[in-house]
Amino acid sequence: SSMDRRSISVGLLLGVVVGAVVGWWVAPAPAPTAPGSESAQARPRASAEEAERVAELEALRAELRDERTRRLALEERLASAAPPAEAPDTDERSDDSTTPKPAAPSREPGEYWLDDDLLSQAGFAESEVAALRELFAEIELERLYLRDQATREGWIGRPRYGREVRELDARYKELRDEYGDDAYDWILHASGRFNRVVVKRVIANSEAEIAGLAPGDVVLRYEGRRIFAPSDLRDATTDGQPGRTVSLDLVRDGEPRRVYLPRGPLGIGLRRENTQPEPLR
Repeated sequence: SSMDRRSISVGLLLGVVVGAVVGWWVAPAPAPTAPGSESAQARPRASAEEAERVAELEALRAELRDERTRRLALEERLASAAPPAEAPDTDERSDDSTTPKPAAPSREPGEYWLDDDLLSQAGFAESEVAALRELFAEIELERLYLRDQATREGWIGRPRYGREVRELDARYKELRDEYGDDAYDWILHASGRFNRVVVKRVIANSEAEIAGLAPGDVVLRYEGRRIFAPSDLRDATTDGQPGRTVSLDLVRDGEPRRVYLPRGPLGIGLRRENTQPEPLR
């Protein structure tokens, strides 16, 4: 009958609905992701990127070290090419910005230079020239080893390096006691080093101005002591009794002059030159 068919249909529909609800209710939940599984997958990628950044940083550091080594080497070449500098005095200052360069060619590190012909013409014996050349070679070789050690140990350009270079250069100055002032003058000239101190400026109302000093005057002696460098003049003005009248020998326009002034600061600025001395007698 129609009533029976309707009941069957309703029953079937209810069965489908109930089955769907029950199936949804008892369906297994999705399996949870294992703790740390996502980070475990991302870790290899992060580790690779980190390693790449570390490698790049190390490469930059190596490049920086190489650049610093090259810069220090260039600074050393510049220092080695110039004649040894004298420490400026607080009053008699040495300003070499306009100083003519000495006759000697620029020296590479480890290259010593000495004009044998000049020394022979000046009157040096052949044995003396040979001894000087041997000494120059020995000192310059020590400079090479010093620079190599300082570069390897990382103190090139530091105060220690400058101090030890000055100690080597002091051996050149010992030649003054051994050969005397006139011969030492020629050794300085023949090796391209400065051997003359020239007045560059005179301070107003200073003892130098009162005594008549002028720019261009070449200072030869202070109280009889030969002057080859600003430090020689600085030491001479501070030795002895201050205010005591002393002599100052100079050359102006090729003519020798002598002035007198009190011992103490002169009030002048200086520059240095390399000038050929008078022949030895």
